[in-house]
This record gives sequence, C-alpha cells and structure tokens, in this order.
Amino acid sequence: MSNLNLKSRYRIKHNLDKDQERKLRVALHEMESRGLKLPPDFSFNSTDTLPISSNGYFTKTDGSLYNATEKQQGFIDNRARFSLFVGGRGSGKTGAGIQKALRKIKAGQSGAIMNPDFENFRYSTWTEVREWFPRELVIPRHRHVFAPGWMPTRPFELTCTTGATVYCKGLKNPDSARGPNINWLWYDEGGRDLDGLGWNIAIASVRVGHEPQAWTTATPS
Repeated sequence: MSNLNLKSRYRIKHNLDKDQERKLRVALHEMESRGLKLPPDFSFNSTDTLPISSNGYFTKTDGSLYNATEKQQGFIDNRARFSLFVGGRGSGKTGAGIQKALRKIKAGQSGAIMNPDFENFRYSTWTEVREWFPRELVIPRHRHVFAPGWMPTRPFELTCTTGATVYCKGLKNPDSARGPNINWLWYDEGGRDLDGLGWNIAIASVRVGHEPQAWTTATPS
C-alpha cells in the first residue's frame, strides 16, 4: 500500500483547517483501501500527522504523554535481535512494548502482537494496546476494533496506512503461533509460556525487512 500525503500547496490553495484535512485523509485512505484511483495532487507521507510528542514517543488516545524511565527508554531503543523487559504490575512494561511496536509500524514494517494466553490477550494486552494505538494509523474499514465494547473473539489483523500489517492474537496452543513472515514480534506476558514452545515457534517467522526483532514483556514469576 502506498503512503498518502497532501502536498503543502494543496492545503494552502484550498485553505484546509485541521479538521477538514483529517476528514480528507480518512476519505483518501478509504479510497485506497478499496483500490480506487487517487487524485494526482496527493503524494506526501501519511505519518507526519501521527500523535507523537516532542520527546519522540506516541501519545495516548486521551492525549496523555508517554514519559519513559531510563529502563523503558533503553528497552524501546534497543536494536538487538531479541530483547526482554521484566517488570511487575504498574512498571510500564506493556506501554514500552507498545511504543516499540508503534515505531516499527510507523516505518511500514509488518509484525505481530501475541500473548501465550488468549484470555489474557483480550483483557490485558489488547485493552492496553487500544489506549495507545493511533486510530489514523489504521485504514477506516479496520477501525471497528477500537469501538467501545468491542473485544476480540479470534485472531485479527490491522492494516495500517503505512503499509504495515499487524497480526493480533492470543495462543490457544503453541502451534497457533505459526504465521506469515514478519519483521517484528511483541510477545506480551511471555512468562505465561511455561515451556517456551510458543515463543520458539513464533520467532521463526520474524525474518524479513530491516532489522528483524522479537521482544518479550513479562511479569516476574
């Protein structure tokens, strides 16, 4: 999927305010998702209006800033092939995992968000993810997952405006961790994978794109 942009001269010529520009972007993304031909005036990057604060992190959907601790920052910035963040409840490990994933998505890299336990994915991982995931980063026909009261009952995909696809799932069994080739994997609550089999199966798919990475966030046992 190509990146969408509104050229500066177009915005100036038509005197668009921010709300009008937002509505136009939504319409353009919907056109693109349906395979319709876009007007010739549109060719700039769709990521330049994402909710990123001056400290370089994505903001929460309610406008709250993400202020990383030294440990969280080190984890988010870590470019190693594999990384781990262990912390208790309230330590910010899930938030750090989300920030790391959003950076990959912004760069157009496809990946997966998994949890060894499907119910824990529903009520813990996904509940937190939806608080940070920018709605404008997802094509319109996939935004229903952010509706109040919506909860996953099966694995689902998010197609993003940057061209990335995000596969979201909890594992009913380790073998269900198999999937398409991806650039990154975030394995939330990895400590629930008692024998590590789900993790070992999942990381075999992390092998394409720039700097493939897999990371785990976990609560101490």
